[in-house]
Order: sequence, then structure tokens, then C-alpha cells
Amino acid sequence: MLHQHFKLKDLGDLKFLLGLELSKSKSGIFMCVYRRLIGRLLYLTISRPDISYTSHKLGQFIFDPHSGHMDAAHMLLRYLKHTVGRGILFKTNSDTKLHAYLDADWGSYIDSRRSTTGFCVFLGNSLVSWKAKRHNTVSKSSAKVEYRSLASVSTELT
Repeated sequence: MLHQHFKLKDLGDLKFLLGLELSKSKSGIFMCVYRRLIGRLLYLTISRPDISYTSHKLGQFIFDPHSGHMDAAHMLLRYLKHTVGRGILFKTNSDTKLHAYLDADWGSYIDSRRSTTGFCVFLGNSLVSWKAKRHNTVSKSSAKVEYRSLASVSTELT
């Protein structure tokens, strides 16, 4: 009907509108803010390692978000709003010694009993690498998780 009154160009199905992701199905049009927001938060973790854990945890629910997940994402945005000046500082007068710190959490995921490893590597006083990872297998002891963590950070240092 619009073609009769106006000169229009059809650009195909609508994918994005005003920063919202839209997808069309037989039951209607689905609008998703959460997926786009989490993608941007994950990208922001490059310069803000303090939000890495929360962003990745929220990313686990990207295909089935609930209102609680969106509330948590809004809390993270409020945190970012109040900590705008924070980031990673690479000092010019820092030494060149490597320092690595790690932590392992045995069986921290209640649903799967898998463990988590996290580490950060500093060159002098400057943070140059960090990682947090949930293990693929269930460990039978905390010592095994610690050895896995040491192997992971040793590989990173090498």
C-alpha cells in the first residue's frame, strides 16, 4: 500500500532498529536488547578486566535471558557509569620482571561441579594478560585443579 503513495526502496527484512536487534518469525517479531548489550560489554573487557567475570557470566545466558539477567546487566552498566576513569595504566618507569598470580576454585559451579581457574600476568607494574576459565572436566581434588591452573599460567608465561 505504501508503494502506491510513495517512492520506496525495499531493503529486506528488518535486522536492527535504534540499537535493538530484531528477528522475524511466524509468531511475530522478537526484539533483543540483551544480546547486543552483552556483546559490547564483552568487547569492553579488553580495557576493563574488572568486569570480565560478570560479563562472561552474563554471556552464558545470551540465548535464554530472563529479567534477572537484564537487571544484572543494568547493575553492571551503573557500575561502569560511576567508574568511567578506570582502566589499565602502562607506566613508563616500570621494571621488566614478569609476575603472575593465579587462583583456582574447586567445584565452584553447583550445577556441574566444574572448577574455575583465573590468572593475571604483570610486566613490572603493568597488567599484560589475564584469563578466567571454567574447566571442561570435573576434578576429583583441589590439588588437581591447582596443578591445572599452574600449567595454564606456565603456558601463558612461556
